[in-house]
Amino acid sequence: MTALRRGLALSLLPPLALVVMLRLFAVDVPYQGEWLFAPIVLKAGAGLLRLGDLWALQNEHRMFFPLAAIVLMARASGWNVVWELAAEVALAAGLFSACALLVADLHRKAGTRAPLWTLPLVSLLVFSLQQWGNWLWGEQICVFMSLLAYAGALALLAGGGVERSRLTAALLCGVVSSYSFANGLWSWLAIPALMLAGRARRSKQLAALAFVCGAAVTIVFFIGYRRPEHHPAYATQNPIMAARYVLMFLGSAVCNYNQAGAALAGAAALAAAAAGPALLARR
Repeated sequence: MTALRRGLALSLLPPLALVVMLRLFAVDVPYQGEWLFAPIVLKAGAGLLRLGDLWALQNEHRMFFPLAAIVLMARASGWNVVWELAAEVALAAGLFSACALLVADLHRKAGTRAPLWTLPLVSLLVFSLQQWGNWLWGEQICVFMSLLAYAGALALLAGGGVERSRLTAALLCGVVSSYSFANGLWSWLAIPALMLAGRARRSKQLAALAFVCGAAVTIVFFIGYRRPEHHPAYATQNPIMAARYVLMFLGSAVCNYNQAGAALAGAAALAAAAAGPALLARR
């Protein structure tokens, strides 16, 4: 068995543990914010659903695509929210696959072989049981859908040369990511950057096109936007607390129950993200 096959075999352990956890603890009862989707599900059942119902703000997010998926699953299952949990696992599997493609492309370009532990580590992060709240909360399908679309855009563009079909698919992934979860708007920084870094002809023109598309998607996102009154504006009122929150957010995947540990893990992740491109450039 090659190292790649052994790595893939080990990568199955985290999702298997996740499936066991869901089998033990998943409950067919809407939780917290999911109850706000009840009017949308009822409208869909009565044939009264409008696009504006899917487009409306959910806190600070435009969850158009996740809500559409939830409505379709609710119609098919009588709104069994366990279907949404299963969809999260499927989306996470797609996310792992996109990340695996990115890892393989990186090592192909560097002329090296991926270490045995690389794919199991990616699997451990993607299927981490630390985020048990996401796995047991169907509403969080928005997070996994946004991440999968974001990673899909990166995987499509990482090959260097950009055909028209790949470019179109990557831009559509950016749209899905943005209108699934607000964090997806950051994809419109990564997509043009990847185009500039590639070796495709007219890379500057393509990057400019992607930037214009991202600007249009962002402008449309903020039409009629209102910040929820119960969400404090930490970024302007307390920037230190905001920075600490970002670090804890990034590090919570590996250290969920300790704020200081999560902040340190987040700082390490940012340092690795900053150092990685510099090391690759030297290679």
